[in-house]
Amino acid sequence: MADAVSGEGSLSIRPLRDEPGDYALMARWLSDPRILEWYHGRDDPLDAGGVVARYGPRALGDDPMRPHVVEWNGRPIGYVQCYPLDGWAETSGLVEEPRGAWGIDYFIGEPNLWGRGLGTRAVEAMVRHLFEDRGAARVVSDPRADNPRSIRMLEKAGFRRVRLLPDHERHEGAMRDCVLMERMRQ
Repeated sequence: MADAVSGEGSLSIRPLRDEPGDYALMARWLSDPRILEWYHGRDDPLDAGGVVARYGPRALGDDPMRPHVVEWNGRPIGYVQCYPLDGWAETSGLVEEPRGAWGIDYFIGEPNLWGRGLGTRAVEAMVRHLFEDRGAARVVSDPRADNPRSIRMLEKAGFRRVRLLPDHERHEGAMRDCVLMERMRQ
């Protein structure tokens, strides 16, 4: 899936491949403390073996989580995953009607590219895919409440704040508040 090619470059999203190159890429990102501050946690870095164990079943389609690599001008720069909310008990309770609802998680893995709107474009492309190709009725995300950059990015991508989720996510040894954000199909 791709967004429109613009003066800012071409952005596309492709499935994470079950191959050493994609696992090495994920291991590089998921061992970087700047990424781990917001995704996984600095106390949970993953080496190549950890990435294969956690993301391999997803790449093979053996897990409801659908992993994707974000590419900008043909270069891998980030990650976005989507999942049906009714796939897990802990996510199906986030909305009144989980059927047709999908969740997303994301990061731009190249910190030198932060602040350029690429995360917004990646999320918009994934949301479009979920609405058009997966028949999603709504897409939700649950960034940590102390991550205003992620919350603003989701708002730019058309999400609205629904409610605070107290003690929703374990991160670096503590339970953290998150914000449920939602974008409805129009």
